[in-house]
Amino acid sequence: DGAEGGGEGGEGGEGGGAVELDSQVRWVDASAVRSMISMDPETSEATVMLFHSVANERAGHMSGASGGEAEEEVGCLRFEASTFLPSLKALLALPQGASLRCGDLPLKDEDDRKALCENLLEHGLLELAGTSSGAAGARGVDSAELKL
Repeated sequence: DGAEGGGEGGEGGEGGGAVELDSQVRWVDASAVRSMISMDPETSEATVMLFHSVANERAGHMSGASGGEAEEEVGCLRFEASTFLPSLKALLALPQGASLRCGDLPLKDEDDRKALCENLLEHGLLELAGTSSGAAGARGVDSAELKL
């Protein structure tokens, strides 16, 4: 439980290989993502809602194939704030093009770190930027540099 959004439980991470703790991840387009805190009406728990305008499943997007009707596709992923808020804040603090090591996300469980990155990767929001073994990586951000 925790990370919701259709791609949960994805073992192996489609679209670019599996996410490992040493994987560097970065936003595909940081300007396409907005966050909001909400209360889950069923459980009354705080939820982070991540709105995005990435709709990569639609082959006809922006092609006028929807019958001339102007529509903007907005997706929404939901995450338990008590678990995922610090990690989402760390990711949202990244400047466009900067990357962060998946294993440096502030989550207790290593599997949750990988699952969060895989979920965002599967929805087309994050991309892999290499691994941090050896070289510092392209514009990688050390977790100590983040001011949350």
